[in-house]
Parts: sequence; C-alpha cells; structure tokens
Amino acid sequence: GFYSATDADSEGVEGKFFVWSKAELEEILGDDAPIAIEYWGITTRGNFEGHNILHVPNDAETVAERLQISVDELQERLAHIKDKLFAARTQRVAPSLDDKILAAWNGLMLASLAEAARVLKREDYLIAAERAGEFILNHMT
Repeated sequence: GFYSATDADSEGVEGKFFVWSKAELEEILGDDAPIAIEYWGITTRGNFEGHNILHVPNDAETVAERLQISVDELQERLAHIKDKLFAARTQRVAPSLDDKILAAWNGLMLASLAEAARVLKREDYLIAAERAGEFILNHMT
C-alpha cells in the first residue's frame, strides 16, 4: 500500500530536504551545473523562499538546443546529475514519514495509476495499480 504522507519540514525548515540553492548545485555538480541550471530553470533567487524546487520548464529538445548538445547527450548527462543530487540529498536529514495506509487514498492512487497506464501505455503503472489493489483486498478488508 501507499503511505499517507511525507512531512514538508525537516530540521524545522519547510522544504529543506527537497530544495536546492544555485550555489549548492554549482558546488555539487561542478562542470555539470550549467546543464542542471538550464534544464530545471535554476536561479539565484529561487522559486520557493530563496531556494529552487526542481521542475522542468522546457522540453528536452529546447534545452538541448540551448546547450548545443544532442537530446541523447542531455539525457545521459541528466542521469549522472540526478545520481549526484540523490547522493547529496542522502546526506540531509529526511523529513518524517506518515506511514498510515488509508484505503480511500490508496483507491485514488490505484485509479490514477490505472488511468495513467492506459493513457501513457505504461506497463509499470499498471503493475503498481494491480499491486495496490491486491494490498487493499488482502490487508484492508
């Protein structure tokens, strides 16, 4: 089943586990920083209380063109960048987890995954929906 929530706060600061400063990204990523900055639209000012919540404001083709690299190279470099950022984030204090499993919320998640599987033709989403359904039937009835 799916847990209810992850807290937004860690160490008493909202979003601390999930946000990045431009300087922090530049320090962690070094020569790869310009790719991350362009791809996620990172700014010094940030988009959340002086920090950046990573989001993708432009499609990969546009970003690759701006960086004068191929889309394949962009995807390869981003995979490496994401690995670095994940490793850096594991050093942070994680927010608390609300591990309640609510049948109604799991039903909503199941329906969303099934619809996404159909629309996007994603077998992995369908498998996740089926597992959620099995969990509800086997453990919550």
